[in-house]
Amino acid sequence: MKDEKLWFVTANDDEYATVSENKASFEMFDTENKKHISFDSGNILPECYYKYLSGWFKKI
Repeated sequence: MKDEKLWFVTANDDEYATVSENKASFEMFDTENKKHISFDSGNILPECYYKYLSGWFKKI
């Protein structure tokens, strides 16, 4: 996975993972081409979250 593109999408108020757990998980991914996108929401992401991911889909 070292050369793969990765976008890690999380929420700051997730009932299943804390902000620090999400940060630790992100750091474990072995790729330089990674981006952590975090929303101020709970486990269910806000309705507009897909707009922040448009760059991912345009480059595939």
